[in-house]
Formats: sequence, C-alpha cells, structure tokens
Amino acid sequence: MKTQRALSLAIGGMLLSTSAAMAAQDTVPYSGGTYSHYHGPDGPDMARIDLGQDAFVDKFGFCRYVSNPETEGDLMVPFATAEEWRAFRQADPDGSFLDHCCGLATVTSPCGGSYSIDQLGRPGDTFEQVFGYNLTVRYTCGSTGPISDPDTVGSWAGETLSGQCDPPPPPPQTSGTGYDIDGDGIADYNDHDEAAAACGCDPDPVSNECPNDTGGSGSGDSVICTELLRQGLMDAGLYAADDAFGKSLSPDVMRGYHFWGKPVARLMSESATATAVTHVLAKPWMSEMARQAGLEEEGSWLGRAYLAIGLPLNAELGKALAE
Repeated sequence: MKTQRALSLAIGGMLLSTSAAMAAQDTVPYSGGTYSHYHGPDGPDMARIDLGQDAFVDKFGFCRYVSNPETEGDLMVPFATAEEWRAFRQADPDGSFLDHCCGLATVTSPCGGSYSIDQLGRPGDTFEQVFGYNLTVRYTCGSTGPISDPDTVGSWAGETLSGQCDPPPPPPQTSGTGYDIDGDGIADYNDHDEAAAACGCDPDPVSNECPNDTGGSGSGDSVICTELLRQGLMDAGLYAADDAFGKSLSPDVMRGYHFWGKPVARLMSESATATAVTHVLAKPWMSEMARQAGLEEEGSWLGRAYLAIGLPLNAELGKALAE
C-alpha cells in the first residue's frame, strides 16, 4: 500500500502536512498524455502529485512542471500563500523534480487585439498559430533564468514565420470581360475574332487589350455606344456610322465627351440599371445617327437637339481640360 509523504517546509513557524486542504484541479493534454493542472488564484492550498506522476502548477505568476520521481509515496505541493509556493520552488535547487513551464497566457495579437494561449509547455516546446489572412507565428516556451532561481519564470515568445495580416489587394482588372479595343479599361468585345476584326490587330489574350493605333474601323471614339454594342443593344451598322461620325469631330469635342462618357460607360459595364437608363437616353441620338447614315428616314428631333447643344458644350469642356 502506498504511503503518503508530506513535504515539510518551515514557513513562518508553520509545518505543512497532509492535513492541509487539497487543491481543485483540471486536466490538460500535453505530449500525448493528460496531465493535472493547478492554476488560478482560487481554491484550496495544496496539491498532491501521485507516485510516478507529473503535473503543471501555475500559482502566483510562477509556473512549474512538477515530477514525482520518489519511490516512497505521493508528493505534497503547498501554495496557500506566495511564500509557501516560493519555498517549495527553492527546495529543489538541482531541478530533480522541478522544471520551468509556460502557462496559460493572454498576449497581444500581431494583427491587433489579444490572443489567448490555451496550452501549456516546457522550455523548448513550440506551437504555431495563424493570425489574420495568413500570418503564421511560432510560439516557443523559454525561461528567464536557471531553475535553481525560484524567482525565474517561463514565458511564451512569438516569432513571425511568414504571411501577412491583411489580404493582398485584388489584381487590376478591366471592367467587364473580353477585349478592350480603345484602351479605356472597358471590355468592348467578348469574342477574340470580333475584336481583331474591329481593331485590325491580334488582341493580346493576357492583358485583354488591343492597340487602337492601327487605323481599324472600331477605334472606339464613342465609348458609350461601344458599351451598348458590347451588350447587344446597338447593331454593328449603326455603331459603324456613329464611329465614323466621331472621327469627324474635333479633338476638343472628343476630349470633353470622353471626360464624362468613359465613367458612364464603366458604370454601364457594372450596373444593369445604369445601362437601361443610358440606353433610353441614347435612343434619340442613335435614331439621328441612323438617319444621317441612311438607315432611317425620319431620325429624331431630340437627337438633333443633342447635337446642337451637346457638341458645343463638349467642345468648351475639352478646351478647358486642355489648358
């Protein structure tokens, strides 16, 4: 039958023995096994480490890994006061049954806020934790001095291995999909062959861009109509007439038109509502272009008003932008 052994330490004239109340405990996984863990400010004032067993004791800010290598009986560990716990730590200067340990801790997260370490360790033990997007940190248990010094502590130290807190920015993309033939970042054609025919070149399949300096018929001066064509809301014949009309306008008119027309076309490529509204507003212009190209007889009086008012306004805006 095992005999129970009391570790007698003279502290303030009191003799510690098995008559002291036993401390409550929980269990923690460690190194493939399950170990008793005594911690926190509350509870009774002593722990009993069974013969041949080990335990973690983390009291008053000092964590120790306690082994019971004895052959005679159980090991009594007192910690009713900070002085008792220090006296016990001092009673093993050679570290025959004590080692540092790193207890449960709350540390600053490298990505902001705090992180609660919920595992225990002995010097040299490590674990890895991922923060934020993919920032990987390795935590290593170490100590501030030799185990012979009862006032040394074990603590976790973090080392960043790789990664980052924030996700990388998305790669730049053209608005919409397909091939941009006028360099404004808006995809004008979904089909490679159609884009090649429009700009008279071989579109780049990587950047989805097609040079517009080859003199092709689809140089895309009318960016709004180009987006309407891409979405199937304008036929190719009318688009060609509109494009030819654009080439006949002055650089000031085109500069002013592109200043506001390109943002509208980008918005159309992203919003069905914007496309629907713009399509309604553009129909009188499209009808007048059809009349001038001989595709319609009547055209649109509102479209003629667009021309009479819009061309001078765009010219003035283009001049102001050029200054």
